[in-house]
Amino acid sequence: MFKFHTMNILKIFLLVFASQFCYAQNTAIKMDLIGVWKDSSIIGTAQYDNAYNACWGLYVNGKEYGVIGSTVGTHIIDFNQTPPKEIFRIKGKEQGNHIVHREYYDYKCHLYMVCGEGRNNTLQVLDYSDLPNSINLVYDSNEFMITCHDIFIDQVKGYLYTTSEYSNKGFSPLGVYDINIPSRPKLLAGYGNFESYRVGHVHAGSAKNDTVIIHNGYDGFAILDFKDKNAPKLLYENNSYNNRGYNHSGWFHPDGRHYCFTDENHGYSVKILDMNTISNSKIIKEFKIKPDISIAHNPYYSCDYLYLSYYYNGLQVFDTKDPTNPILTHYYPTSKVPNTDNTYMGAWDAYPYLPSGNILVSDMQDGLFLIKGIEKPCNTITDCATITDIQNQEQHIPVINQESNKIILSNLESINSVEVYSSTGNCILKIKPNNKIEIPNLTAGIYIIKFVTTKNQSIVKKIMVTQTI
Repeated sequence: MFKFHTMNILKIFLLVFASQFCYAQNTAIKMDLIGVWKDSSIIGTAQYDNAYNACWGLYVNGKEYGVIGSTVGTHIIDFNQTPPKEIFRIKGKEQGNHIVHREYYDYKCHLYMVCGEGRNNTLQVLDYSDLPNSINLVYDSNEFMITCHDIFIDQVKGYLYTTSEYSNKGFSPLGVYDINIPSRPKLLAGYGNFESYRVGHVHAGSAKNDTVIIHNGYDGFAILDFKDKNAPKLLYENNSYNNRGYNHSGWFHPDGRHYCFTDENHGYSVKILDMNTISNSKIIKEFKIKPDISIAHNPYYSCDYLYLSYYYNGLQVFDTKDPTNPILTHYYPTSKVPNTDNTYMGAWDAYPYLPSGNILVSDMQDGLFLIKGIEKPCNTITDCATITDIQNQEQHIPVINQESNKIILSNLESINSVEVYSSTGNCILKIKPNNKIEIPNLTAGIYIIKFVTTKNQSIVKKIMVTQTI
């Protein structure tokens, strides 16, 4: 009787444990390779021998492009031809074997680029709307930062967040910038305290409609409310979860109620967070792949699947139709380096948001891979041509006239809002128009007018006021 009772308790324990943690199934399908770009002349770092680091994707004029960082700078790769070709290279302010990583994020046809090492680096902003013909580096300055570990953007609100940022004024665990004028980022503040919660280092983060999750290394993670940029609030923090390591990075599920994050340690599990009630968020699933020393680096959700870049183990793709129970279904091994437990090599990053569904994967030693996709993404990036098309349709172009005592804006039938900025990036007027707007009392100078259409697309115009009106 006692033996029977003990065995039943053991079975119950194992069932409960299995519901919280499991190894991903090993029946996954190897994905198809479309192409690889690599420049063998680019040197690796002294620390990890990685010539390459993060990647990103761009979609312009109906064509897709890959972006990858290196010890040299940023490379834009055209996969629309065979073999893939580097069409532009944007050199970093610093180059060499001490540059371990660069990071990227895009917003309204501008690519934001930062570097994590060096003493002379800058924030770079690239206007890529004319690809493949030309690119325009519209901002390249250290006025705000010299180095930065990671960047992420709240696409809904138009704010750029930076982590572990060093500037001429010192160190900031988290920085926030207004980028509603994409070519002119405006620093709002640097943060280390959130009410009673203090953080000394932020490694990475994610933002969705003013909800910000920060990953703080061995100090766990926190969820913040950034509706009030002057006083962000702590909603939840966790530094004592099971299988806790170096809390690295994460990504929101499209439903906004689940979140996946990784711990950058050999053999640690990937976690799924239930955020239905943010203040009572719970880790509801842990999972691993074989072998036990694998390291999950960066996770990305897109519709029905979760895409994870693993050091040594390449791209691993999980079916998340049930977001509480990821199932490994596909993979692609980018790395030729044997898995060891004393360093970091192999796949760094992934990008699953190209309209074709194809996936970009950056490998630290072997370059940028384009892998044939398995789903049609529902959250793809916007084609920059949509903005150009609106500018080329006369009936949609707002008219700007300057009279002796005012600026007159007309032809605003398709315009939802108008914002007027000074040359320093200060918003001096924001209004929902009827058919015409009159703006008096402007001092002489350059002004930027941003029109947001009823389809939530932006048209930006620059005007010069030659004398005070």
